[in-house]
Amino acid sequence: MRIITGKYRSKKLFYPSNNRFRPTQDKVKESIFNILGPKGCLDLDVLDLFAGTGSLGIEAYSRGANSVICVDRKDQYVKKNISLLEDFQDGKFIKSVCCTVSAYLSTSDLSFDIIFMDPPWSDEKAYSNSLKQILASGIIRTNGVLFCLHRKSFKLPVENEWQQTLRNYGDANVSVLRPIHLSEG
Repeated sequence: MRIITGKYRSKKLFYPSNNRFRPTQDKVKESIFNILGPKGCLDLDVLDLFAGTGSLGIEAYSRGANSVICVDRKDQYVKKNISLLEDFQDGKFIKSVCCTVSAYLSTSDLSFDIIFMDPPWSDEKAYSNSLKQILASGIIRTNGVLFCLHRKSFKLPVENEWQQTLRNYGDANVSVLRPIHLSEG
């Protein structure tokens, strides 16, 4: 697993070689960032939920995100990968937060332009609970976008409050979600 492009291009990231982790494939990561367009995440604020190794958040940081927060209840892999970044960009930051996603969403007073959400695929309740909390908390900005990774066979429990575009990459789906009530206001 590596950083695809940006300031830390080709830097290898640490991930455990056990079955607990399902690293995001490079082709899926690249596609996600292509959806964002030419400016990508430049100078935007990014939240990586269920971060695991922090691969998506670190990729965003490498591509010029203003700030990145990676949230996972076990953040040792994220911390290790963040420590691989030799120098930090002036005025920009990346950090890990060790807590449950639910706890973070219920206590954070920050808001974000881009949110990545990649829960363990076996935890189907995490999807519906997190989507509801994201909308209720106001953590996603008016023109924000949420990238939700899930297995192909899983129907994401998207309520009417989300505009959804679905992309398929083999066994993985990426749902690109935009909050309707915010974007129409």
